[in-house]
Amino acid sequence: MNLEQHETRLDEQILNLLVEERVPWAVAEVERAVGDQRDTADGLARLRHGGLIHQCGEFVFASRTAIEAARIWGPFAPPANEGTRA
Repeated sequence: MNLEQHETRLDEQILNLLVEERVPWAVAEVERAVGDQRDTADGLARLRHGGLIHQCGEFVFASRTAIEAARIWGPFAPPANEGTRA
């Protein structure tokens, strides 16, 4: 799996957590769920930059845009033909 695929899957994993629960998550909770502090920080930064999440201090939550997109198109996940994680 190349770097771009890894980042996409990580961002999807984080976004799914935040959209499913629809409550603020502590950044530390997201880090524990993802399993890697640096990857989580990078993923949260990408999602914030894209307007898909908001951060207030040490808490993050999905934006209305992300919640509405998940409602319309379903969970954020890679296409089925991408194979499994390496």
